[in-house]
Amino acid sequence: MEAEFWNHFPQRLKGARKMSGLSLRALSERLEKAVSYQTLSNWEKGKGNGLPEMPVLQALASVLNVRLDFLFEPIRAEIAQPEFRKRKSKLKVREETSVLQQAQVGLDRYLELESIAGASIEVENPLKSIRIETLADVEAAAERLRDAWNLGGNPIPQVVEMLEERGIRVLEADAPESFDGLAAWADDIPFMLVNRNIQDTCRLRFTLLHELGHLLLQIPEKFDTKEVERLCNRFASAMLFPTDAFKAHFGERRHHFTIQELISLKEEWGMSIAAIAYRAKDLKILSEERHRNFSINLRERGFKKKEPGTYAMAERPQRFRQLALRSYAEEVITGSKAASLLNVPYDAFLKDTLIVA
Repeated sequence: MEAEFWNHFPQRLKGARKMSGLSLRALSERLEKAVSYQTLSNWEKGKGNGLPEMPVLQALASVLNVRLDFLFEPIRAEIAQPEFRKRKSKLKVREETSVLQQAQVGLDRYLELESIAGASIEVENPLKSIRIETLADVEAAAERLRDAWNLGGNPIPQVVEMLEERGIRVLEADAPESFDGLAAWADDIPFMLVNRNIQDTCRLRFTLLHELGHLLLQIPEKFDTKEVERLCNRFASAMLFPTDAFKAHFGERRHHFTIQELISLKEEWGMSIAAIAYRAKDLKILSEERHRNFSINLRERGFKKKEPGTYAMAERPQRFRQLALRSYAEEVITGSKAASLLNVPYDAFLKDTLIVA
């Protein structure tokens, strides 16, 4: 038992500490120096003389705001280098580390639940044969993916639901407003982590499809970060509003348009007014000068900070919660295990969960 403990505890302790944003010294202080920072450091390195006493482990879990059993759970799949690490992140190093640990913890819980429920999904990449060299290649890739996923040329009602149905594990994190999302692979499992604090649904939809581009597009390493971001932005736009549909709604060439027209398109396609105008420029429907004037007009009216119009459909991950509730209802897992996986208090879970048949 001791050997198994030291296989998992060091990495879990280090991960929980980084997720909380605490240094070793700060953690020791929070524990009122019941454990020295040097001892904590040794534990994180897997060096321990016997098992820590239960009161110490309970104090660690409380200070780090994790459930006690979390400290003993195995790492089920190591996340690969996430794309936002390769890009210029707006997060501070400590914030970035916390987000990464939230991704690791969320993915571990997801994979554990899938294993218990027998509900793992394998993912095929329909774009693996398309080498991306130009923006035209990106447009073609978006068309192929829409065909492969049977989306046609219609709006995507809920991007999260579409991704979850195709095996993309979508997780949420508490993160600063400057963070939108990241995408990575854990072995052969693709996942995304998005900021649950994003209130703008159109921004979230664009972020999800931008990150999907990072996951699926075969972009050569010769492209610099700025160009990769541009390609993924174009992919997100093409997925949200495909070329043929865009031209059918917006026309082949435009000189003027009303804000009401853009609001109508936003509410139908779930794409921001700014992104719609930019797509019109990309497709040469709107000239560079007209687009520049539009952007100035948008800013002067205060629409850069808060656009008019609202997309009605919610975008929140549902599959993980549904798996947990199904497994509990079918008595595959206990209520305490379901509460642990969902990271909610056991009493609250029982109070809010009613089996009706």
